[in-house]
Amino acid sequence: SCTVSDGKNLYYAFEMMGVRMGIMKYNTKTGKKSEVYSYKIGKNKKGSNGFSQLSVDKKYIYATWDRYYGTDATKEYVYRIAKDGKSAKKLALGRDPQLIDGRIYYLALKSKSEDGMNYSEDTGTVMSMKTDGTDKKKVAQIANSGDAYRYSLFQSEGNVFLAWIIRGGSLKTNPRLFIVFCPLSPLSASGCENGLLHEKGGNQAG
Repeated sequence: SCTVSDGKNLYYAFEMMGVRMGIMKYNTKTGKKSEVYSYKIGKNKKGSNGFSQLSVDKKYIYATWDRYYGTDATKEYVYRIAKDGKSAKKLALGRDPQLIDGRIYYLALKSKSEDGMNYSEDTGTVMSMKTDGTDKKKVAQIANSGDAYRYSLFQSEGNVFLAWIIRGGSLKTNPRLFIVFCPLSPLSASGCENGLLHEKGGNQAG
């Protein structure tokens, strides 16, 4: 779930606990609410798990769109959607897009097929690209990303951060979770402690 503002409208989406919706718009002056883009896919209106991690600029909304339907997997892409809802463009196989200084930072994914099911899986790679999906560049590689319970990108005051939730013991006998915040500057991946993140080129950050 996520809410963003362009100064005139609030844009939001929610997908949790069995509830799914498209990207919605709320005019803060008139109080009018409308759907910008549906979570249902194509002419057959096939369901999806909906949208999350919204960002917005003058013309477009950027979001993670999980085009899988169900709770047993995900199939996430970074999408650019026109504010008038007339177009949607797939930019990358990935999630958690963060718009900073005209570039999108995101977590790259890879496609997997197993038991007749197609889904996406984390790679531990942080990427950036232009807002049209071109000029993709590797920003950082997360060391031992398979040991993480979950990691996500978010932004605050114009900076991109990686939130890393790691297991601190056996989940059965001694479940503990630690959250590590790693700042990512526009040009490198620095400031992350304990070797959790490696800069492009293989040098350990922190």
